[in-house]
Amino acid sequence: MRPGWRDWLAAELEKGPAAHGWVEDQRWTHLVSAEERSRARRRPRWEALPLAAAVLVLTVSTFATPAHVRGRDFATADMTQTPVALFFVAALLYLVYALASALWWTVRYARISLRPLATGLWLTAGALAGMTVANAGRLGLDVMRWHGEQASAWLTYGTQGLLGLVVPVFIVGVTYADVMMRMASARVWLQHRRAYRRLRPLWDILHEAFPQDALSRVPSNGWRDFLSLRGTHYPYYIKDGAVLVRGDRIAAVGPREQIERLAPEGLSVTAVPEGTLLPGLIDSHVHLTLDGGNDPIETARQTGDEALLEGMAERAQQLLYSGVTTVRDLADRNGLAIRLRDAIAKETIRGPRILFSATALTSPGSHLHYAKILDMVTTDAAQTLGITDAGQLAEGQLADLIAVDGDPLSDLGALRDIRIVVAGGKTVRS
Repeated sequence: MRPGWRDWLAAELEKGPAAHGWVEDQRWTHLVSAEERSRARRRPRWEALPLAAAVLVLTVSTFATPAHVRGRDFATADMTQTPVALFFVAALLYLVYALASALWWTVRYARISLRPLATGLWLTAGALAGMTVANAGRLGLDVMRWHGEQASAWLTYGTQGLLGLVVPVFIVGVTYADVMMRMASARVWLQHRRAYRRLRPLWDILHEAFPQDALSRVPSNGWRDFLSLRGTHYPYYIKDGAVLVRGDRIAAVGPREQIERLAPEGLSVTAVPEGTLLPGLIDSHVHLTLDGGNDPIETARQTGDEALLEGMAERAQQLLYSGVTTVRDLADRNGLAIRLRDAIAKETIRGPRILFSATALTSPGSHLHYAKILDMVTTDAAQTLGITDAGQLAEGQLADLIAVDGDPLSDLGALRDIRIVVAGGKTVRS
């Protein structure tokens, strides 16, 4: 952090919100919906009551059961012994309650869901209904045996048969949506693979015509290529490449020898011979006001604006030094993220470029494959945020760059070893 940032902080706090035009600067609004805190706290306590009652009855009846009749299953248990009957009745009562509750919530979600999730939820709901009925039947059998009555054969075989039918349906229901999505992904993957292989002659001709632009492929396993999406979308990089930066923009990208011919004499050069250069990372969902502690929201509520902005500045600097050059902050307080953004833009303090939503709108009491992952935090993130001048190594892009030891395309852990961070054409870590 540069000297004098605390003075800037004090001056900004004295200006107040009106000095910054925050209303005009708001681009995103972060909407959060959740139950009120008091209701969210009450529900688990109410749910604990039937569970505690069932555990209490099970424990007392276990100790009250004579030793010579313990350890028997449902079919062979001596239900004429009251402690034994109470044990099974209490267990089945709670099981029926739990299954009925699960059925209620499953039906609610199934009504508002789309296929294939809705189909899986309705199958699960049907299975839960069958389990509820079957266990209610078993509860009736227990009561009959407890009173010394002969258990009805049709009720016995009916509950067994119903359970045997609905358990497989339950398994199908909870896995249905995932299986359908994977099948759809497999169809898309197969189409892409066929299209890629049909275009292979074109790739060969282009490589022969422009050998200087040929890219090197990441080493990989043949069987892994055959069975995964990497068999269609190959990650490539330039061996012995270089990037030329002019001001805050990338002027050229290509092989090192080619870039050296374009560079003016005396230009400062930073080399990472065994490393990899990639665009600065973009985190599209951060909360700079939250400290990451056990209860960050409550901590933020109890912290004054001055101390909160100080923590936000420190966290912004940590993000920058870890290779994140652009962030989208979702929900601050009193426009603190906007002040922080302005200070970073004026180079009063160091931090990533900040896109912000300002103050959040929430309900009362509520809470505030390697190559693909790199795409998610660079190119894809830029497209999602509508950023056209960052997220890739290309001419005209902002010179937001990071250099890491090793190759993150084959080992994502290389991102832990940040060697160089360039933000807006200025080296902030080396």
